[in-house]
Amino acid sequence: MNHDDQYEPYTIKQLFEAAQNIGGVISALENSEAAVMTPYSGFSVFVAVHINMYGTIAPARYPGGVERAEEEKIQNLAYLERLSKLWPDGRSWS
Repeated sequence: MNHDDQYEPYTIKQLFEAAQNIGGVISALENSEAAVMTPYSGFSVFVAVHINMYGTIAPARYPGGVERAEEEKIQNLAYLERLSKLWPDGRSWS
């Protein structure tokens, strides 16, 4: 494993950044009025929410800290809520 300056595993940093990227892509698509509401995008956001939740209990490792983790969690949960209205399987994800 690679370690950064604070000796945290590089894989944790990648995991948190991936969750932020998932939320960023979804947000950018919605802002450009090209929202994607599919089971695959929903599952990706579902996974990102869980990573965001981990970021709220381990904020020192989450890029942007607890505030960013909480904000992204709320945005991702809102996406899942909208998705659940279109895809019945998504109802158990929000």
